[in-house]
Amino acid sequence: AMFDLKSVIQQCIADGLQSLYPDMDHIDASLIQLDRTKDPKHGDYATNVAMVMAKQLGVIPRELAASLVDQLISGLLILFLRRLTATT
Repeated sequence: AMFDLKSVIQQCIADGLQSLYPDMDHIDASLIQLDRTKDPKHGDYATNVAMVMAKQLGVIPRELAASLVDQLISGLLILFLRRLTATT
């Protein structure tokens, strides 16, 4: 099977949301909208997940987005450090 970056990112977002809001219902990662950006200056992918989920969670979309970014970055750092320590 080919490595599917889009589905990996969707799963990371779903996991991040689940970590931030442990009481929320399970999120189907495949339902998270993730699109290529029109302008490369805006990165490779964009999602409206903060806009979609904020109302349901009772938070401001911008704050949800910022929390999610922090969550994703710390998750990636942990993953990187685990790989690093596993290879030494």
